[in-house]
Amino acid sequence: MDSTGGRDALLEKVRVRILGFATYLGCGNDAEDIAQETMVVLHTRYADAASLEDLLKLGPRICSNLALNWRRHKSNPARAVELPESMPDASERDPESALSAKQLQELLLEAIRKSDDRCKEILRLRLEGARTKEIADRLRLRTGAVDTAYFRCLQRLRNALGGSR
Repeated sequence: MDSTGGRDALLEKVRVRILGFATYLGCGNDAEDIAQETMVVLHTRYADAASLEDLLKLGPRICSNLALNWRRHKSNPARAVELPESMPDASERDPESALSAKQLQELLLEAIRKSDDRCKEILRLRLEGARTKEIADRLRLRTGAVDTAYFRCLQRLRNALGGSR
């Protein structure tokens, strides 16, 4: 068996065990997603971990952290609010929906322009992929203040777009 096939078989064994662990932690229907996220972290950050033992030591730690995050977001939905990665290109739609997408985009940009500096900065950092702790450190705020400001900013944007609370 080649090294890629051996690595794939090894990762599949780890994935099965991680899925069982996520289920054991009580993640319910989200256990598969948490196991998949764990595998992505193992694959991207720990690609040099060669042995099953190494991966089985790292996997449960990563999985338990992700499960804790999942529970935190589940118990406080405000923290789980996220903006989409990007707005779809209006040119990919029919003319009627392209017009409404363009109007939506203009409303969103106007709402962002009217936002306070803290909101703009938090949105910018979030869209760049910064985590709450990083944002808090940069802006010299508590992490709870960052989460609250981010949630309120999203609420204002949603209201400006005609969404409900």
